Amino acid sequence: MTSKKVDVDDIGKAINDLCDEFHKTLGKLLNLVESKSDDADIDRLKRMIKICKEEDPTFLITRCQNKLWDSRDQIKTRDSSYFLNQLDYSKYIRAGSQSEAFQYRLITLVKREYASLTTSEENEIWEITYDMLKCAAKYKFLTKDYVPEAKES
Repeated sequence: MTSKKVDVDDIGKAINDLCDEFHKTLGKLLNLVESKSDDADIDRLKRMIKICKEEDPTFLITRCQNKLWDSRDQIKTRDSSYFLNQLDYSKYIRAGSQSEAFQYRLITLVKREYASLTTSEENEIWEITYDMLKCAAKYKFLTKDYVPEAKES
């Protein structure tokens, strides 16, 4: 049995590509919410994504991955309480941090517009959120942060 050498450059490229995909997915979510609202937070969030993309591409996915992962069942089943009931993510977020502001604003924007979404828009929100979850799962795997769940016997 031969072991395959892991090329660190390949992992780095995969992480960079994944971060780009995550930023684009966040942009899609903000664009959809922006079509329903003229909230000033949308521009702030877009600027935060741009700054993070330039300064530390892993910042947002690193900060969002655990929240997305912990909510994976709600996301997979399209449980609206994911958006409508503010979940307590305080164990992941340092109070007063940019991370806290970003995540709170993003969920609040979606929550505010959720009731007025058409079925098509609602489906699009869920597809985008599921894409974010997939990015988080891939990121957890690439960074060795993934622990598979035990299967029942």
